[in-house]
Amino acid sequence: MNIRVLMLSLCALTAQLSTPARAQNCNGNIDLSGPYEFTVSRVEWTPVAFAPPGTTTGAVLAPGPEAAVRARQRGSLAIIGRLVADGSGALLAAASGSNAALAPAGIYSVSPDCSVTISFDGPPAEVPPGTPGGPAAVRTAFRGFLWNRGEEAVLLQTGLARTGEEPLVASQLKLERPFRFTGCSASSLSGLYGLTASGIARPAESTDSGDGNGNGNGGSTPGATLSPQPFSIAAQVLADGNGAFIAPVDDSSLWTGSYSVNSDCTGTATITGGAQPMTLLFVLVQDRTPNPSTSDRAAMRFVLRGAEIAGEGIAR
Repeated sequence: MNIRVLMLSLCALTAQLSTPARAQNCNGNIDLSGPYEFTVSRVEWTPVAFAPPGTTTGAVLAPGPEAAVRARQRGSLAIIGRLVADGSGALLAAASGSNAALAPAGIYSVSPDCSVTISFDGPPAEVPPGTPGGPAAVRTAFRGFLWNRGEEAVLLQTGLARTGEEPLVASQLKLERPFRFTGCSASSLSGLYGLTASGIARPAESTDSGDGNGNGNGGSTPGATLSPQPFSIAAQVLADGNGAFIAPVDDSSLWTGSYSVNSDCTGTATITGGAQPMTLLFVLVQDRTPNPSTSDRAAMRFVLRGAEIAGEGIAR
C-alpha cells in the first residue's frame, strides 16, 4: 500500500471515530401505538403470599390495575397481559385471556430521546368513594426506554420510597409485540425451544434428620424456614403444538410438561425437569432473533409464579 492510500485510509478512519454516535430519535406518543404483550416481574422474597386490596384470592383484574395494586406491595411479582396504546398517550387493557372489552388502564408519554413513562391506574375497588380523580388518583409509575422503532420497551418502577419503611424493590415492565394480533392457540407454540431463566427459589427441605440442629449429612431441621437461593436455568423443551412439552424416548435431556395458550397470546405452563416443577405465566411475542428460519415463530417471554420460586426468562 502506498503512502497516499495509507493516509487516505487513516483520515477516513479518524473521521468515522470522531463522528458522534447517532442516538435513536422518537416522534412522541405515536411511536408507542397498537397492541403489546407485557410482563411485570419482581424478584423479592416474602414468606407469605397476599391478595391485592379490593380483590379476593383468584379474582382477575385487568393487567393495568393489577400492576398498579401489586407493584406497590412487597414480594415477588408475576403479571402478564395485553395492553393497547392508542398513539396519543392512553393505555387500554382487558383481563388476561378474557374476551372482555378493553377499558382504560393508564397513561403514557414518549419523549424525543425515546425515554418513556407509563402510569397504571389503580382499580376502582382500591379508591375510597369520593376521591378526586377516581382510579387515576392511585397510579403506579414506570420509566424506561422505547427500542426498535416502538417494537419493544423496558421500564423500571419509580416512586419506590415509603415513609417509615424500607424502599420497595423495583418491578420491571417489558412490552413486546404479540406474535399474533388475535387467534393464538396451542399450535402457536410448536417445535424445539432453548429456555433460559434466573431468579430465586427456596431450597427443598431435606429428609435427613441429622441431629435436629441442621447438622448431620447436610440436612436441615424439619419445618425450618430456609433462605432463598439464586438460581439460573438453561434447558430445552419440545412443544408438540397441542399443549404438551414432550421428550422422545431416546432423549431424556428435554424437560417435559404442559401448556395452554389464550387467543390474546397469553398462556400458562408447567414444566418439570429441574429440582422442582415450575409454573410459568407467558406471552407469545415476535421472535426478533435475526434468523430467517424463525421469522414466523413465536418466542415465549415468561415470569415464574409460585410460593417457593420467583424469576423470569425467555424461550426461543
